Amino acid sequence: MYKSKIYEKLMFFGLIGFLILFVAGCGLIAPEAEPSIDEDPEEVVRERDELKERIEDLESELADKQEQLEAAEADREQARQELEELEEKQQQLEELREQNKELEESLAEVKDAEARLEGENVIVTLDSEILFDFGDHRLRSESRQTLEDLAGIIAEHRDRMVAVEGHTCTVPVLPESQFPSNWHLSAARAVSVVEYLTEEHDLDSEQFFAGGYGEFRPVASNQTEEERAKNRRVEIVFYPPGIEREVLPAEEIRE
Repeated sequence: MYKSKIYEKLMFFGLIGFLILFVAGCGLIAPEAEPSIDEDPEEVVRERDELKERIEDLESELADKQEQLEAAEADREQARQELEELEEKQQQLEELREQNKELEESLAEVKDAEARLEGENVIVTLDSEILFDFGDHRLRSESRQTLEDLAGIIAEHRDRMVAVEGHTCTVPVLPESQFPSNWHLSAARAVSVVEYLTEEHDLDSEQFFAGGYGEFRPVASNQTEEERAKNRRVEIVFYPPGIEREVLPAEEIRE
């Protein structure tokens, strides 16, 4: 019986020791700490406001980038359209150059005519001595063949405006002349050529412009008779297709 009591005491103290060790062991393993939250309301509000401000800044920056992107896209589209227009104009210019070259070659075959290219225009020069007597505006019979050949070429290019320009040298008009100046004489000569082309060859008068420059557009000096003869001339200018048929000064049209 005594041993039994001792055994019970040992069991009791053993259980107590076990409990003490268990509690001590549990105390050695600390539970995970919960995330700390600043419980200061003002600090929470400040952080929230900072986040909202940052979000607003980012949204504003995104909107700016979007506008820049849209502007860049618009610029790219405009550049693409301008490039297409430029390429189209380049193609048209190349076609015009080819057409002008063919026209120049045709005009070069006309009797007593000298053809040349000048910018986008084709110009044929006729010596006044072939067309007119000195100081006169009436066409000579010898000029008919030349003008007939020109009329045939003009008829093939009805989409081009044609300017007929009269020029003289510095020798004044004759005292008995019906014209007060070389300017009037040169204009009358241009009109005579246009009237012949339109009346004798059924060409559209709206296709033509007639004007005179007198002695004010020389191609040579007027020191010798040979040089003055070069200045006495009629020039026929073929403009590119599509130019509006308006009665404008020849200088304004050619510029």
